[in-house]
Amino acid sequence: MADFQRLKHVFDLGRIQVGLMLTERFNPAVYTLKKLIGEGRLGKLVGFTFNKPHKLIPEQRESWHFDKKQNGGPVIDLLVHDIDLIRWFSGSEIENTVGFLKKGDRPGYPQLYDDAKLLVAMKNGVTAVLTADWWTPDAYPCFGKGRIICTGTLGKAEVYTTGEPLIQEKQFVIFSTSSIREEIVPCVFPPKNLMEDFLDRIAGRPSLITGEDIYKATWESLAADRNCKIIGHNYSLYIH
Repeated sequence: MADFQRLKHVFDLGRIQVGLMLTERFNPAVYTLKKLIGEGRLGKLVGFTFNKPHKLIPEQRESWHFDKKQNGGPVIDLLVHDIDLIRWFSGSEIENTVGFLKKGDRPGYPQLYDDAKLLVAMKNGVTAVLTADWWTPDAYPCFGKGRIICTGTLGKAEVYTTGEPLIQEKQFVIFSTSSIREEIVPCVFPPKNLMEDFLDRIAGRPSLITGEDIYKATWESLAADRNCKIIGHNYSLYIH
């Protein structure tokens, strides 16, 4: 939190921009879901499920990755992206977050936080379940089997953020309503990439991500992490 306050001070000076961080908004499948929501095809939003598993492959990581003070743990390291997306999708701010962090299941890494679960309530009534872990099997074809499920009063969309080897390798969205059983929606690519968006922001032009978005996603991730209860390797529960 102290490091964040230093960064916030830099934000407030207004002389530099911080970017190239919240990458998920530029994922074509994620951007497609945003358009479906904006077009009202899902109706009023009810809730979301975000699943963000990752491979660990410890022999390929530096020692700092296993130190929560440096890495931050799975909420700050991984779920910051989904915390940003729930704000973006819902058009609302977070009201409350509760959750659990688990550590000690990885042999040889007793201090590694390897699993996180959050329950998030937005101010407009939308709810979300966010999960992240370091347990994707090494043989899986990419870093993790990412999913977002969005439920609305008129339909449901399931976003395959990293593709699905048994269906198709690239990202895609499955959409269903009371009259559409299931269909794969062609992905819509954002009008610019992450770097172009960042350069637009530096130039004072409209951008998909603002400095305020980065500030709020970071703040809410830190707050969520602080609100988590930790389950240790002996499965006893204590307050973080």
